[in-house]
Amino acid sequence: MSKWAVRLIWATTLCAGGCVSYGPSIDAVLQPLSSVPLDVSAPDDPVDGSRSSEPKPSGKSDVPGRIEERLKIPADVPGSDAAPIPIPTDPTKRQERSEAIRKFYEQPLPPLPKSVLPTAGSDAKELTLAQLQAIAGDSHPKLRQAAAEVEAASGAVIQAGLYPNPTIGYEGDTIGSGNTAGQQGGFIEQLIKTGGKRKLAQAAAATDWLNARTALRRAQVDLATEVRSAYFSVLVAQESVRVSRALATMTEEMFRLHVDRVTQAKLDAPYEPMQLRVLAMQARALLIQAQNRYTSAWKQLTAAMNQPDMVPAVLAGRPDMPLPAFHYNDALQEALGRHTDLETAKNSILKAQYLVRLAEVTPIPDILTRTVVQKDYSTPPFNTTANVEVGIALPLFDRNQGGRLQSQAQLARAIEEMPRVRNDLTRKLAEAFERYMNSVVLLDYYRKHILPDQVRTYRGILGRYQLEPDRVTLYDVVNAQQVLATTTQNYLAALATAWQAVVDIAAIRQSDDLFGVEPRLDLAPLPSLEK
Repeated sequence: MSKWAVRLIWATTLCAGGCVSYGPSIDAVLQPLSSVPLDVSAPDDPVDGSRSSEPKPSGKSDVPGRIEERLKIPADVPGSDAAPIPIPTDPTKRQERSEAIRKFYEQPLPPLPKSVLPTAGSDAKELTLAQLQAIAGDSHPKLRQAAAEVEAASGAVIQAGLYPNPTIGYEGDTIGSGNTAGQQGGFIEQLIKTGGKRKLAQAAAATDWLNARTALRRAQVDLATEVRSAYFSVLVAQESVRVSRALATMTEEMFRLHVDRVTQAKLDAPYEPMQLRVLAMQARALLIQAQNRYTSAWKQLTAAMNQPDMVPAVLAGRPDMPLPAFHYNDALQEALGRHTDLETAKNSILKAQYLVRLAEVTPIPDILTRTVVQKDYSTPPFNTTANVEVGIALPLFDRNQGGRLQSQAQLARAIEEMPRVRNDLTRKLAEAFERYMNSVVLLDYYRKHILPDQVRTYRGILGRYQLEPDRVTLYDVVNAQQVLATTTQNYLAALATAWQAVVDIAAIRQSDDLFGVEPRLDLAPLPSLEK
């Protein structure tokens, strides 16, 4: 058949109903939407056009000016209109300067937010990861949906194996012949499936049942992975809250100490506490962010457990507890040996083979039987007669040629699914192991070098500042304090990355026990910044 004939057939088919065009109707639906303006102007945009997108002239000239003018803060920088510190310029008026400085800095800092972390009661027990998993598995909709799919597939297996229902009905012939009722009676028809079609269809449905059970197992693994990931996110988040609160407390104490030094007419300049007040405000902002992160992490954990109304509780465990020691080859062998995606691919090949065989036997004619029993009222002696019909459909034109080709192609695709899944699992495991190995090395550096050295540095600078304040400034102590806090936060981030990699590897291995891997890798304990 030429391509022009194909085009003619398609055109005839499309125009059979009057060549309905979908363009105008779509335009009619979209026109009211396009006529409504969106985001015409932002709420804070000036209506008088006072804010211009054109840059303001800098006022620079080719002649170098004073350094104060050249380093002046541009007016577009937020806060550039802040008034200078109102302190007498005469250095001999020490008492007046001290009072002015104290008055300027006496504005209290915003109070530290109330802690959102739960506290363990006298009779309260910490929730373990195993308990959280049990809570999640009791009534989670993801598992119930997967179980319902198993039941649905079981019903499909039963349905595929049922015999076709017979058809019964009334049949009257030659009614009115000789002013009689003619032949009155009934019939029964039965379709007899041949070639084992019913058993093949039931076998194909049975593979769907196997895949439904495999999907149930996959749902269990996915749910466990979600709970594990959320659990470690909460552990890291609550430690971040503690670190942030300790940092906010230390920074505020350092700011108060610096204000005391300035008001006592020490060597510090009046503007120096301002920098520490900025750090104290930033530390408070970080604490608020950390608490919000904890609240969000807890809500995500309770959502993963299908317990959205569960109030925060104390969790057993710490983010610096020992890591499982994984090995790539062992994990890959486990994944390729029992992963549910591979089981699904195997079952899909089996189903495709059944469907190929079903497509091959489909042309075998099914037998249609028909039996009619009638009472003859038209001719004496008014006997009861019976008619029997047996027929088959001759496979002259439709021999399921397209169906066989389709089933063979689907089998070929199912066969190629196995190596695709293996490659995908290998790729995912390699990526997770990259993060895992990087985290192991980084955490080892933190455990053996970075954290101990930074703690020693802070202690040394603080001790030297107490003994030699003329050689070690308070800013040196502040800097060491900030670096220690930042290092601790970075260690927390590395712990979060490490545990997420552990969870991802366990998900690929589809192991039921995250902590069942031996040996374990010890981690550096988190520094107690409160001390």
